[in-house]
Amino acid sequence: DVAALAADPAALDTVAAWLADAVATLPGPPVTAIVTVESGGIVFAAAAQQRLAQRLPLVTVRKGGAELPPTATATHPGSNATRRATTLTLGAARLAPGSRVVVIDDVVASGATAAAVCDLVERSLRCTVAAVVTPVEFPLCRADGGLRCAVRSMLKFPGR
Repeated sequence: DVAALAADPAALDTVAAWLADAVATLPGPPVTAIVTVESGGIVFAAAAQQRLAQRLPLVTVRKGGAELPPTATATHPGSNATRRATTLTLGAARLAPGSRVVVIDDVVASGATAAAVCDLVERSLRCTVAAVVTPVEFPLCRADGGLRCAVRSMLKFPGR
């Protein structure tokens, strides 16, 4: 259970340090914002944000459309956790077009949520996603390859 990492202060500190280092060492131009998904990714993204030398804004993609306009929305068919269609909403004014962002989420399994977030940020807001960064990844659970962003993970589990 990934939530157990957040419940243990020492574990959360270790994960936050790794995430921050992964963000700081991404190749290419500097990242200008962190994008995360409610609710699982928020704890890890906020902890990583606090460890970065360069203070970056933290932008949350919300599930269910609870966001003030103007908004950008995307619907994705569901993840391994939800298994149902979800509407993702992002306040359009929170990211300037041309921003280079990193997406931090708690886990990447099927990749459906990460793919939908990357698509929302790139297509609707004309930003670039440098990578998806996560504490835990299950690469064999990937659906049809819909996740086209690079993924950096602290722990990679080979099986289902």
